[in-house]
Amino acid sequence: MDSTVSVFELIDQTSYLQQYPSWLGYCGPENKKKYTPTYINRNDNIWDHLTFPFYLLLFHFTELVFSERGYVDMLLIVRDLYMKPFPKVDVNSVIGLSTDHLLGDTDLCTALFPCINELVTSHEKIFRVLAGLHLEREDHIIPSLGAYLVQLFDQESLSSLSQLYGHFLYAQKRIRERLQACKNHARIAAFFQHVKQNPRSSRKSLEDCYMVIVQRWTKVETLLESIIRNTLNDDEEVANLEISRKAIKSLIKSSETILTEFEYSGKLREFAMRLDVSDINISSDEMQLLNELNSPNAKLINHGRLYANPMVSGCGLQSSTSYEVEGVALKSCFFMLQKIPDSNRYQLFRGTEMPPILWWGKHYGYFRKSGEKASFGFYILLHSATALTLFRCATVDELARWETIFNDGFAQWREHMDTFESLSEEFSKARDEIAEKQKRTEGILELLYQLNDKRLTFWKIWEFISSVLINERLAEMEMLTSKTESLSTSTQCNSNRSSVKVDIISPPNTPNINNNNNNNAQQITTMDTLKLHTFISNLDTYNDLDQLFDLFHEYCKFIFIKCCLF
Repeated sequence: MDSTVSVFELIDQTSYLQQYPSWLGYCGPENKKKYTPTYINRNDNIWDHLTFPFYLLLFHFTELVFSERGYVDMLLIVRDLYMKPFPKVDVNSVIGLSTDHLLGDTDLCTALFPCINELVTSHEKIFRVLAGLHLEREDHIIPSLGAYLVQLFDQESLSSLSQLYGHFLYAQKRIRERLQACKNHARIAAFFQHVKQNPRSSRKSLEDCYMVIVQRWTKVETLLESIIRNTLNDDEEVANLEISRKAIKSLIKSSETILTEFEYSGKLREFAMRLDVSDINISSDEMQLLNELNSPNAKLINHGRLYANPMVSGCGLQSSTSYEVEGVALKSCFFMLQKIPDSNRYQLFRGTEMPPILWWGKHYGYFRKSGEKASFGFYILLHSATALTLFRCATVDELARWETIFNDGFAQWREHMDTFESLSEEFSKARDEIAEKQKRTEGILELLYQLNDKRLTFWKIWEFISSVLINERLAEMEMLTSKTESLSTSTQCNSNRSSVKVDIISPPNTPNINNNNNNNAQQITTMDTLKLHTFISNLDTYNDLDQLFDLFHEYCKFIFIKCCLF
């Protein structure tokens, strides 16, 4: 189809779709016997046999080209009649919207008409292809539709459409309340009433249009199934149509997934905003949870109302107290929040033996259904706890979701367990570290042995020197004593000093087994000399001898020379 033709002109060119109830009606009922029933049904499905007012398209979108034409026209009405001329109104002036924290900094027009321009662009592209195929032949038959649909719904287009419809589905859930609040605003209510008087709108309300948008692709999937059933003797066409149908199905599922992500993202912000952290130490569980909620990697996977019944530890009896809590499961943990009375805030629930925050991968436990009749309950028993905790939810679907979440969460503990390969690797690493440490130890021991061997050698030399010094000092002191007794006998005293026998023992070689007895004898001789002439009765080889060396330090050089002469 020529891109220079506007979408409005294209709608006018396909106005024949409204003039005839079906493809057979266009060809003439008299020609019915020329075609097989399946052939007629296929072309009717592609054509359209709608004879209902436009605002009932929600219930009767069963054909392809005409429904896409009407869908694009409806999007244009929403864009041109509602969105573009929408009055600029301060959100705070609309009663009921000033407290809508989900609006944030978004203006009211964007909040009420999300993604409308993008939706018009995307569906105009689809409508151009379908209308072009329908206008190629005078009989308006499309023999090969599937190949064009496969090209239309490629991966890039599906991703873009999923984002658009997911965003719209998220906004649509709140549009009803917001529209109701807008109708209570005099200026906006007058604007809505003026649009309804426009002949083009056919008195359609925004609520009607938005319900059609929400269910658009579900109707397309149903229509493709009908076309496939009525396509015979063309395997390639059937295969392409089936690919397109699966693509539409994945589009619906992706949109719902994106809707859930938007909802959970908003709920995550709400939990973080309403969590009570006043007067709480920064290292507390509440602060840890707040940091996790505000983390860019935080992802909410489920939440819902639970009734917790802790079991009495040690006796297995169930507590009579039931606590209403909000169970919250993130990708990283599970926790329960309890509303603070007379407040709009939450606090962590600590009424069970479970930790306030159950971090996946750090705790292991078991999920078991309670088996109670007419009750959707389940038990949680942690491996480190001594008592069960009974939880009750509202529906069997909620029970199934919690079962999946807890089993997947506890399975992360198994994923963090040491495997044989990791243990073997750690063992090899530890063994290598021990071997290196043993080498270093042996090296230090060898060094210490060498130092000790040298120390024993020098110790014998020091012992020899000390013996010489001691005897030399004693001889000098004896000389001074003799001088004080008689000055006249100084010459004799000098000769006596020279005749004093100093017990000098030659320094031994490196210590060995053969000279141990000589060393012991030397030590005894030295100690006897000290005991006889001084108050020193004991000589510690590590302390007192060092002090003795300091005492006679001034004689070291002289005595060492003297020893060398011997």
